[in-house]
Amino acid sequence: MLLILFAALASITRAQETALMTGGFNGYEGARESAELLDDSCVLPTLPWYEGTNRTGRSDHVVLETGDGLILTCGGEAADGTDDLSCVSLDLTLGVASEQAWELHSVLDVERIKATGITIPGFGSFILGGFKQLTSSFLPLGATEWQAGPVLPGTAEETSYYGVCSVHLDDTEQQFLIIGGDAGGLLGGTRVAQYDPARGDFEEWDSLYTDRWGHACARVGNTVVIAGGVSPFFTIYDSTTVLDLTTREQREAGAMSSPRTWFGMAMVNGRVLAFGGTGGIDPLDSIDEWDPEMEGWLAREDQRIPTAMYSFSAIPVKIEDFCA
Repeated sequence: MLLILFAALASITRAQETALMTGGFNGYEGARESAELLDDSCVLPTLPWYEGTNRTGRSDHVVLETGDGLILTCGGEAADGTDDLSCVSLDLTLGVASEQAWELHSVLDVERIKATGITIPGFGSFILGGFKQLTSSFLPLGATEWQAGPVLPGTAEETSYYGVCSVHLDDTEQQFLIIGGDAGGLLGGTRVAQYDPARGDFEEWDSLYTDRWGHACARVGNTVVIAGGVSPFFTIYDSTTVLDLTTREQREAGAMSSPRTWFGMAMVNGRVLAFGGTGGIDPLDSIDEWDPEMEGWLAREDQRIPTAMYSFSAIPVKIEDFCA
């Protein structure tokens, strides 16, 4: 009976979600080569380096899961400060990720520093924006070569898609929002644009009142939670904006437990968590949890991420896909 109970508990644990975090800075040793799970369930393979960079480690990059079961870590900067155009992969169709090594998958068509990534199931994956970029890169489902994707709204003179985020518009995951980019000068707010792959174009929404970059966002039902980041005057925010996806109205919500930028945010087991980042100098290892009823954040005093860090990339994943 006990063996059956233990087996059942182990099965439940493996079916639970966590967040995958790759690369980043710990504030002292430069860009990191580590990949970790939020709950530290198991040890994961470290990131490799490829021709064109001189050191392992990566920061300011993108991590995403493709529609055909690959985990991709793409772009950003290597630990020596050079642009890293490589995409390295783990293949979840071959078994648990902890028993694999990262392999070279593809090479980006342009540099992507502090961009955002998202996958449309059955269609392909996008990496959008980044430092001095109004473009996007598109990887069709099953492909190993990136191609030019849609051009983002705005002009190089008036906007910058640096330190932005993206979310699916609804549960069908066939359209998405990109949130970030100056909406019209220093005090113009933050751009919001909806992309429809069927039409192949963006529809601009009203801009958010708060102009922020280096923020993070997550969809909760018919709302998007947008928190943290940096102001045009380089003040780090603890503030939160909630965007209603039905009415397109926005409202201010409760602050995080401390100012935070270049951090991770993910829906894990039905709860939105904000973790890591920096408040200005030192990296953070703290975790805040979003309370949708109060529309505010609660500090998770009982939980920390394995390494205090910022400028990493994170996505929700299933523990059973990563740990034996």
